[in-house]
Amino acid sequence: RNIRFQLGLCERADGTCYFEQGNTKVIASVYGPHEVSVAGRAKNDDKCSIVCDFAVATFATRERRKVSHRDKRQADICASIRRTFESVVFTELYPNSQIEIFLQILQNDGGCTAACITATSLAMIDAGIPMQDFLVACTVGYIEGAAFVDTNSIEDSAGGPELPVAILPRTKHIAFLQMDFKVDGALFDEALS
Repeated sequence: RNIRFQLGLCERADGTCYFEQGNTKVIASVYGPHEVSVAGRAKNDDKCSIVCDFAVATFATRERRKVSHRDKRQADICASIRRTFESVVFTELYPNSQIEIFLQILQNDGGCTAACITATSLAMIDAGIPMQDFLVACTVGYIEGAAFVDTNSIEDSAGGPELPVAILPRTKHIAFLQMDFKVDGALFDEALS
C-alpha cells in the first residue's frame, strides 16, 4: 500500500503528523515535554512520563457502530504505544515532565496499530523530541499459510494470524511486537525476516 504523510499540521501541538498507509488514515499529535503539575505529578520524578489517548472517528470503519471512548482494544493500543515510546524516547532528559500523545483514526483499513506507531514517531520527530532512532511499523498477516506484508482490512478479516511489529531501522532492534495467535516457529521467523 502507498504511504503518505505531512508534518506540522497543527500549530498548537508541539508535533503533528497526518499519516496514510493505504486507506488507513491517522492524525498523531504530540504535546510536550512539559512540566507536570503537582496534582498530576508523575510517579517517576527522575524521568519523563508518556501518556497516550486514542480515538476512532465514528465514520472510520465500514460498520457504523457507536465507538466507545473506553473500548478495550483502544486501551490496549494506547498502552502498547506508551510502552513502545517509553523504550525509545530519552525520557531521562526531561525529569518531572510529561509527553502527551493523541491519536485520531480517521479511516481504518487494517494495520491500525502499525500506522499509529509510525505516525507517532513522525510527530515526535516534528516536536524535536530526542529518540534512539525513529520507529517504523508494519503488520504481517498469514492467509492460508502465505505471508502478506502490510495487510488491509479484507486480508485482516480472513482470520489468519497478524503480527504487528515496529523496529528501529538503524540497529534493527524490535521495539514492539504483538502476537494474538499461536504461530509456528517457522512462520514467526519468516514474518520477522
